[in-house]
Formats: sequence, structure tokens, C-alpha cells
Amino acid sequence: MQVRDTTGMIVVLIDQHGERLMFPSRGASARLEAVDPAWLDDLEILHITAYSFEGGSTAQSVKEAVREVKRRGGKVSMDVSSTGMIDHFGIPAFLDLMVECHPDFISANRDESLYLGLADGETPGPNLVRFADAVLLARQGKHSTNIFQHGKHLASVPVKPVDDVRDMTGAGDAFNAGFLSSYLSNEGDLVASCLAGHALSARVLACPGANEPPFEPQGVDTQKEALA
Repeated sequence: MQVRDTTGMIVVLIDQHGERLMFPSRGASARLEAVDPAWLDDLEILHITAYSFEGGSTAQSVKEAVREVKRRGGKVSMDVSSTGMIDHFGIPAFLDLMVECHPDFISANRDESLYLGLADGETPGPNLVRFADAVLLARQGKHSTNIFQHGKHLASVPVKPVDDVRDMTGAGDAFNAGFLSSYLSNEGDLVASCLAGHALSARVLACPGANEPPFEPQGVDTQKEALA
């Protein structure tokens, strides 16, 4: 464990459509020191976000962790994070950063995919060729997620409608978590993993904040049990 600096904080403003405007104060999140190699033991996939490279010691620490995971034969997943982060670097420098990280999985929403020239709907973008070894998960909100592999469109995976969207905060992170955990348990089925990502994301969309609804075992009447 590393303890340093003040706790990071984000103020999130949400409009009537669930869209967000975020004001982050990174605090200790920008002060990550060198990652203990023991933390990477038996790690199959390291997931990183572009926010890690905004500044401070965290950027170099994450780069070193990526290199170590790759050296050990592990995989790296990278979330583009936001068009704001792309602007922070500039498109050419951001693409160079991605090449340096050599991700096996790239997760990006429609705006990010278009901005970086990775994909436009089901059409590969001109810069996707730089990541021919990666799987691109081009998310499109309520529309189908497009999966690209070896620079070509592999599949469009439909998204089941979410009736009551409360808050979009954390939905992309939930998709990544659902996808990667499923990928590790289903022998690398990309479509099934994508569906698992959609399912977890839907649970988060129905809750305020980056949360899931409480788990209630099926067939159990919790109110009756409490009164028993």
C-alpha cells in the first residue's frame, strides 16, 4: 500500500439526460510511486486508463508497470478515457503513447474512436493499422459495440435497452470490468465478453454514482425474512 498526499476527488454534475461534466482534483492519484513487482505476480491482464498519464509520478510508474507486465508475457488493456485527455497530449503524441503501451485491448467510446482515427462505426479508421495486434472495443452507448481485431471489423454486439438510466458515471469502467473478467473465464470469446461488459454496465447505469444495485438472491423475500 502507498499512502501519500491528499485524497483525490471528482465533482460530477449530471444533467437530465444522465450526461456528466466532471471537475477532478487528482491529489494522491497523481503521486503513485514505483509499483512493487510482487503486485504483478500471476497477473494476466493489467488494465490502465489514459488518466494515469496526465502528470505527476503516476505516469512513469504506470509506464514501468506496463513494460514489466509485457516483459512477463502478460496482456495490457487501455481505456482512452476522454477526448479531453487526447487534447491534453495532442492526437499525434497520444497515439505515440498508446503505441508505447502496446495494448492488447483498447476501449474507446464513439467520440474517442473518431477523434483518434481508430474507427467510424463499423469502418476501421486510418490509425487502427498502428494497433493491428490489439482488439478495439469501440463502444457507442446504447448502440452496438463494434469489435475490431487485426485491424478489421469482427462483430457488432447489440446493447440491450436500459429502461431507467440514472447516471452514466462509471458505465464505461463497468463495461471494461465485465469484459475483462469474462474474457479471462471464457477462453477469450470476444462477443460473449462484450455481452458481459454490457450487462455489468447496465447495472451501473441504473444507479446513482458509480455503483451497482444491491445483490438480492432470487427467490428470497428479504422483508419476510426480516420479520420472521
